[in-house]
Amino acid sequence: MLGIGTGENFLASDVSAIVAHTRDVVYLNDYDIACLESDKFEITSLIGGAKGFEVSRVEFSARMSARGITRISCSRKSSSSRKTVHDAMRGRLSMEEATANSAASR
Repeated sequence: MLGIGTGENFLASDVSAIVAHTRDVVYLNDYDIACLESDKFEITSLIGGAKGFEVSRVEFSARMSARGITRISCSRKSSSSRKTVHDAMRGRLSMEEATANSAASR
């Protein structure tokens, strides 16, 4: 999911990792690619190019509060996520052309 903040955006696999920073999120679908900058983002799909999106508002619940998510655990998860995303994209994207590698996307 993509978290939309003020002057910052977030990429996370679970809402609990970003709910302390923003409650506005876009749930990404299979084959979606999000390009984030601090003040803007763009979502495209490997199977259909640019696409629209819906911003959802996350309602904070007592259950989330009881989990005791801390800034440190979010930071650790974010740090390991960077490597995971990099490894997942290796061989699937052409950095020079900023496109999907057609052989890897089949």
